[in-house]
Amino acid sequence: MNKKSPFSDFPIDDIRLTEALVLRRQRSYLAAPVLMTNVPHLVIVYSVTGFQFGYHGLGPMDLALNICEWYLLHTGHQGERTKRWKGLKCEKADCFLRTFDLHREFCRDFIERVPDEGTTIPFADLKNWFDDHLSGQ
Repeated sequence: MNKKSPFSDFPIDDIRLTEALVLRRQRSYLAAPVLMTNVPHLVIVYSVTGFQFGYHGLGPMDLALNICEWYLLHTGHQGERTKRWKGLKCEKADCFLRTFDLHREFCRDFIERVPDEGTTIPFADLKNWFDDHLSGQ
């Protein structure tokens, strides 16, 4: 693994998010497990060290936030953007206000439930979730 990033997670480049959300932990006998994902770091709000999954916390919340922001960008969302939301401040870039509205529930429904070894979630499942939560905006 070759990495030039300030984050503790490593990028997966061979599977695009339009195919599936990939979350993995690569284990090594001599080192701590390494989190790997195909989610880009678009905005930082909760965790400056990087993404996590499998529990409720700062790393999982930032992962959910970035997935929601990516999805809205991917679908051409045209909503209001902000750097602040309910006392939180974006440390990197800004994001859609709608991203903030969605990310906590997305975290609860997907990210907190991922088993320790990781998972792959088909894009169709993500799309269905967003379709349900974005209808009637």
